[in-house]
Order: sequence, then structure tokens, then C-alpha cells
Amino acid sequence: MNKSVAENHDELWRERLQELESSGLTQKEWCRQHEVSESTLRYWIRKLRTNVPKEKTEWMHLPMSAGMSEVASGDLTVSRSGVSLIISPAADPVLAREAMKVLMQP
Repeated sequence: MNKSVAENHDELWRERLQELESSGLTQKEWCRQHEVSESTLRYWIRKLRTNVPKEKTEWMHLPMSAGMSEVASGDLTVSRSGVSLIISPAADPVLAREAMKVLMQP
């Protein structure tokens, strides 16, 4: 089956962006050397980043215990070994997950 024109452009620009990253050049320098406008480069960076599949969310089961409490504000407080972590509903989920990993280490 033949690739569509759009798929060919996407593939070409993925290769170009990999080349840019490995070149060590600034975006401006790379554009000048490859005769590409900076706005075109920025377009493809945005386009290809938004088409990247989202990471699968992994949930960590945390049974409520003596060291954990949910307060009326919706914040979650997790305590372990004298250290408390308060996670608000608006917290960045990636940052919260990483903080929980560190807190739960033996």
C-alpha cells in the first residue's frame, strides 16, 4: 500500500528533526544551512509533537492507611517516615507520580 503525501511529509520531517537534534546546531543555524524558514521548522515541531501517542497511564494502588488522609479541600496527604507529601487536585500528575515514587522508596 502506498503512503499518502501527508505520511511522506511527516516521515521526512521526523528525519529532519532527528538530524537537527543530533547536529548540535541552533534552530536558526540549522534553518539557514537547510534553507528552511524558522516558522516552517516550528510548525513541524509542533505538528509532530502533538501527533505523538500519549504515554499509557500507570496507576499506583495506595490503600488508605494511618499514614494517609484526605482533607476537605480535596488535597491528598501522604506521610511516611516523618515526611509528608500533599498533593492537590491541580497537581501535575507526572510530578505527583515521581514524588510518590521517591516517598515510597524503602
